[in-house]
Amino acid sequence: MAAIARSRALLGIEAYGDAYNQLHRIAGEAHSSQEKAELYYLRALSLETLDARAAINDWNRLLALPEELVPEEWLKEARERREALFTPTVTQRPSITPIMTTTRMPTQTQPILTATHVPTRTPIPNWTP
Repeated sequence: MAAIARSRALLGIEAYGDAYNQLHRIAGEAHSSQEKAELYYLRALSLETLDARAAINDWNRLLALPEELVPEEWLKEARERREALFTPTVTQRPSITPIMTTTRMPTQTQPILTATHVPTRTPIPNWTP
């Protein structure tokens, strides 16, 4: 597949988005396990800088293929890169129950009466010829 060669070249010049686009277009054309392995491998490489979660998914897809059909170096690299991308979620520790405190009541203020100026109507002058 020519798109595989183009995506390899694009990965070589660090054009990860373009490489992913090439691979995304031919994803449905990979039928054999070897073709899928190469697709998952290259797509995971292209996705690492674009979308870590999607890259992890492709590394997992590669690792789920039968080991005898995937080059050993790809499997090793997939495990290492998946481990480097995966960041476990931090579990929040329980917090101490807050201590209740009293809140002062606001003081009451008396309304202050002020004079409000109301505009007066200005008569409209009559126009005479």
